[in-house]
Amino acid sequence: MTFSLFRKLSLTLVLAGAVILGGCSIDPVAFSDKARQSRVKTDLIDLYKGQEEVSKPITVAEAIARALKYNLDQRVKLMEQGVAIDTLDVAHFDLLPTLALNAGYNHRSNQAGAVSESLITGQQSLEPSTSQQRSRKIYSANLVWNVLDFGVSYATAKQLADEVNISNELRRRVIQNIVQDVQAAWWRAAVADRMAAEIEVMLQQAKDAIARSRELETKRLKQPLEALQRQRSLLELIDRLLQLRKEMSQAKLDLANLMNLRPGTQYTIAQVSDEAIPDIKPTLSDLEQSALLTRPELREEDYRKRISTLEVRKALLRMFPGLEVSFGRNHDTNKFLFNNSWSEFGLQITWNVFNVFSGPAAQKQAQSQVDLADARRLALSAAVLAQVNVAWQRYQESLEDYKLSRDLSDVEQRIAENVVAARKANRVDASEVVMSRAAAVNSRLRRGLAYAELQSAIARIHNSLGSDPIPAQVKARDISTLSTAIASHLVKKTSALSK
Repeated sequence: MTFSLFRKLSLTLVLAGAVILGGCSIDPVAFSDKARQSRVKTDLIDLYKGQEEVSKPITVAEAIARALKYNLDQRVKLMEQGVAIDTLDVAHFDLLPTLALNAGYNHRSNQAGAVSESLITGQQSLEPSTSQQRSRKIYSANLVWNVLDFGVSYATAKQLADEVNISNELRRRVIQNIVQDVQAAWWRAAVADRMAAEIEVMLQQAKDAIARSRELETKRLKQPLEALQRQRSLLELIDRLLQLRKEMSQAKLDLANLMNLRPGTQYTIAQVSDEAIPDIKPTLSDLEQSALLTRPELREEDYRKRISTLEVRKALLRMFPGLEVSFGRNHDTNKFLFNNSWSEFGLQITWNVFNVFSGPAAQKQAQSQVDLADARRLALSAAVLAQVNVAWQRYQESLEDYKLSRDLSDVEQRIAENVVAARKANRVDASEVVMSRAAAVNSRLRRGLAYAELQSAIARIHNSLGSDPIPAQVKARDISTLSTAIASHLVKKTSALSK
């Protein structure tokens, strides 16, 4: 090939490369509003797709079942758990030898000829000859196994297995938090449903009483100061009732959000006939021991320590030479070969000498992770003990508060009955009856909220212990079956604390 032809060919290749690179250039492309609107439409459908409709009053067990089945945080953790399991499945294949299958076709534009030259005389000793066809096919299958890589891959697979265990514990924690939030919101929503009608009636009666008081004030049938004081009391009463109604309405919104109900969905709460007072028999010390055994965070740290310990082992393995065993089968269609098919077997030792120097540092770093896991677990243990003590104290306070609210509600109810009787005898005016009835409604509402707080305190104790709020296995996944299983499990949990 002449130099001129070579130069023309080079210039052609350069121009062709420039054209290809120009065609491969990519400019930033923003999403259009239409594309985003399509995404929003799809997301709104996916948010509530496949959910069972609310067809009856929701019990606490059904609320938990709906939250666990449809709550988006729970879905994310479930998917993360699936990803961890899939990663472990992939890691299992790293334990296998490498099997490489090759097939190819080679063609030359001319013969691959060669000559020989004498080392003594420097003269050509053979005429040009070839031992390779211009066109030939090549096939090979090679099996390679590195013993050192197997050891490292085995340790890595065990680490990934512990990552699956960690994802299980993280999911347990999410479930426990969701159930605690659901129970707290459900009991408050139950009070809201039960008292909603009475509150509306009392609000209207209080407003009517204010109107009558203003009329009496205008007509000079009552002393202005007395009328104003009565109006002030009624307005303060209305303000308290409105605040409580707002607080209870928020409880239903929170519960709907936890169950992932579509905004605006109307639902009612199944009412509980009696207000049983749960009694906790285990001592505080027993509860602390149980929490240290079952809390997901502490179990997670156990797995993380084991992962770090395996990292120390991997750092040690990398300091040793690697033994590579290979076996291959080959075939070449070249007609000049004496044997067109042959087998190969080999042993090879590879050793990165620098790993001997970096290995101790890597081991030290991995050991530091082990020590950190111990320190982190101790810090978490202290936090867990503090949470158990706080939950226990909150339960004692909530129990005392409920008993006081119950007694106060009984007194207010009796006062209201006496005031109604006095009104019939014309000993008090109508506004006094409204005030006494409103006070009775308010005390019943406070009693209901106190009982809801007591149930929330019980749920907080279960959460601080790390006890699983749902059974390990449920045969079906429909809401009815889940609710039944959860209700039975909640009864067992409550009974366990009462023994």
